[in-house]
Amino acid sequence: MKKILLLLGLILVAAAVAYYFVSNNNLEQKPRHSLNLLDSNCNPARSVCVAADQKHSITLHFPEQVHYLAPFRMQVTTKGISKPGIDAVNIEYTMVGMDMGLNRFSLMPLTDAKGQTLFEGEGILPVCVSGRVDWLANVEISTADIIYQAAFKLVVTKQ
Repeated sequence: MKKILLLLGLILVAAAVAYYFVSNNNLEQKPRHSLNLLDSNCNPARSVCVAADQKHSITLHFPEQVHYLAPFRMQVTTKGISKPGIDAVNIEYTMVGMDMGLNRFSLMPLTDAKGQTLFEGEGILPVCVSGRVDWLANVEISTADIIYQAAFKLVVTKQ
């Protein structure tokens, strides 16, 4: 009886590991489509910034100031990307040439007062020990067929 339970447990673990690798490989196999910033000097901590091509756009906005070690809200809106077809909206914060750990946040769909869908979430950023304040806010919008991505230059305000 113990051998049967052990075998069943091993089969379940193997199935879970196989599912994990298959599901992660599917994400990696989706084609990626990068959108370029319309204004390369735009800082979404100070104004609304847009990345676009001829058919699609991603807008990033922070309703309040972004400070280190303090929660802040982030909002993303899209055009040309079907809202019902969006599986996930994530923002990952990185620094060029500096490992700042994993700073990835998921945004949830909301309907604003005008009836438009936007994606909103809350995040928090660690302090860079070197004193740097320059981040990249890497927005990824995943659909069934493709991942749309845009990198926004974010400058964090020191308190």
